[in-house]
Amino acid sequence: MQVIQANFSSTNWSGRRKLLVAGAVMFIALVLAFYDDVHVDPGTVLTFGYVAVFIIPMIASLTLLFPLPVFPIIFLAGSMLDPVTTGLLAAAGMTVGMAATYFVAASGQDAVQSSIANRSGIAGRLAQKFLGGFERRPALASFLMSAIPGPHFSFSGLVAGAAGVPWRTYFLYTFLGRIVVMLPLAFAGKFAAEKVQSLGWITV
Repeated sequence: MQVIQANFSSTNWSGRRKLLVAGAVMFIALVLAFYDDVHVDPGTVLTFGYVAVFIIPMIASLTLLFPLPVFPIIFLAGSMLDPVTTGLLAAAGMTVGMAATYFVAASGQDAVQSSIANRSGIAGRLAQKFLGGFERRPALASFLMSAIPGPHFSFSGLVAGAAGVPWRTYFLYTFLGRIVVMLPLAFAGKFAAEKVQSLGWITV
């Protein structure tokens, strides 16, 4: 009976993974198709508010193909909206955006690991170190890759999926790490706006 249940759970998870990968690929394809029509400016934050605060970081964290100015946008949003909500939503959006690369890599674990092992140069050595870090300390690696700003964050989902990090662990600690980055940024925007207003440069 236990064997039957285990097989059922495995088959069920395999089906879910296929659906998640298919959904991630379709989402990336849609973003690529309409990316040229997307223009981000301060008016977008004013118009869509918290929806923009969630969606823009989510799109930006899909891959490096989408160089949206997330940090300035969150700084600006923090100056106009509640900084706590802004920081949390931005962190959540960036975490959700990593689902695409994570589940794609998790579904082709052997292929991605082989690709990383065959890479040479500085990028190859860094990728191998990141992979080893995720394998040894998945929670800590997920948190640090997210909490330290830099382009490496865009590849963390790929490496975590290839390393076999449990999805709950990866997304929880990635979210916590992004909070460390986004909350101070949103509060900095709030502080800057209040400072400018107190100096009388802008009146509301």
